[in-house]
Amino acid sequence: MRFHHITGLALALAPLSMAGACPNKEKAVEPVNPAPAPAPAAAPAPAPASSPAATVPKKKKKHSHKSHHGPKKDGSKKNKPKKDGSKKDDSKKEQPKQEEPKQETPKQEQPKQEQPKQEQPKQDTPKQEQPKPETYEPAPVAPAPVVAGVIGDGHTMKGPMTRYGDNPKCTEYDCWQGGACSFTDYTLPEGIDGTTCVSEQIWDNGVHCGGCVKVSHKGKTLTLMVTNRTDLGPGHLDMTPATWNKLTNNLSWGGGFDEPWEFIECPISTPLKIKLHGGASKYWFAASVENAKHRTVKLEVSVDDGKSWVNTNREVFNMYTLGKQQLSKDTAWVRVTSINGQTVVVKDVALKSGQVTAGAVNY
Repeated sequence: MRFHHITGLALALAPLSMAGACPNKEKAVEPVNPAPAPAPAAAPAPAPASSPAATVPKKKKKHSHKSHHGPKKDGSKKNKPKKDGSKKDDSKKEQPKQEEPKQETPKQEQPKQEQPKQEQPKQDTPKQEQPKPETYEPAPVAPAPVVAGVIGDGHTMKGPMTRYGDNPKCTEYDCWQGGACSFTDYTLPEGIDGTTCVSEQIWDNGVHCGGCVKVSHKGKTLTLMVTNRTDLGPGHLDMTPATWNKLTNNLSWGGGFDEPWEFIECPISTPLKIKLHGGASKYWFAASVENAKHRTVKLEVSVDDGKSWVNTNREVFNMYTLGKQQLSKDTAWVRVTSINGQTVVVKDVALKSGQVTAGAVNY
């Protein structure tokens, strides 16, 4: 009967307890409901509004434990379980409502993870740009390289111009045939106006032999071939009497005036030639290059039709030799290289003393 009496009082006081709990619910519900309405980014806004409401249930939760067990021990505390029950309902309803926007935030972060997937085509663009530098790679390969350490065509020098061969006076061919460039029985090609010596300071074992220079004096210009060597400075040119007279209009004075001059391509249209020196054979290879448009810097020999090549040494008098090395055949292929890196192969060169073999082309 006592339990029934407490129940009747609880039922009678229920409207009063619920009336006191509604304002708390409204305060708790109002900050939660407007939170989902705006964009997900505004989810943190309810935090300050709900903070005062959140402090109230925390204090009431402490009483809720007492009120939960209170009716059993002490029947006088009737308002606490009723108020606590309403607050428990409020907390249960508030927690899922506040957690729902928290669960939605990771859902909104998922498209952020998809953004790097959209950036993948950006990584594809540099892959398409990779073939572009390949189109520019062949460009520097096109021009022929100039051999290092060799004065190329177009190089201008300046020095004294003189004349040699006066005592006794020599003819054009007698002045340089059998001279330092080892030219013998060689006739100057058409377009060559005369010959000159270059300084021993730029001699380099005769690398300039057979090359051409352009000289000018008082409005007259000549194309000369290097056939010998001289002394003095690197720009010194020493000409034969016949060449000197062409350039200076028979100037009797021996020279000494300075003029600029330039290395040029020889105006030769016929193929170059390989000349074997006196006493040369397969046992002693010794050769020179004649009639070349550009100066020669390298000569190689092959006895297996170009499958393998043996490099020679250029001696001081413009003579390419193999030293003590002997060849196994009476003929050989000869490959020569110009200062511009161009190569010409002369096939079936007869390895005989004084033999001249013409190639098919020039540099």
